[in-house]
Amino acid sequence: PQYSYPPGLFAALVRDILLLRKRDFHQDAQACIANLKPSLKVIGPENIPVRGPCVITVNHYHREGFGAQWLAIAIAALIPINLHWIMTGEFTYPGKWYKPLGALGSRILLKRIDIKTREKND
Repeated sequence: PQYSYPPGLFAALVRDILLLRKRDFHQDAQACIANLKPSLKVIGPENIPVRGPCVITVNHYHREGFGAQWLAIAIAALIPINLHWIMTGEFTYPGKWYKPLGALGSRILLKRIDIKTREKND
């Protein structure tokens, strides 16, 4: 599989963070999922909530070539209801040379972004 982000997404994200603009994570996630090759395969779509409240839990699975962020991206793209994400205070990057800088940068970034999706029925 090819997990790649749509062209221009990171530039738009950086621009909006610097300008303190909110982004719609649902729309960004849908753009990312539309970019997957092969396309996303959903097993058990009848279990996707169409109205709330609900709690969705995710275990951080990653491997070479697959980052855990793709789990959150897929969930945000598929769930048609307003999501409120609760996440770690920083990313840890175990064993990476950029661990100290990455942890600090992620701590600052995660405090600045407001990741919410909008209800499709608004």
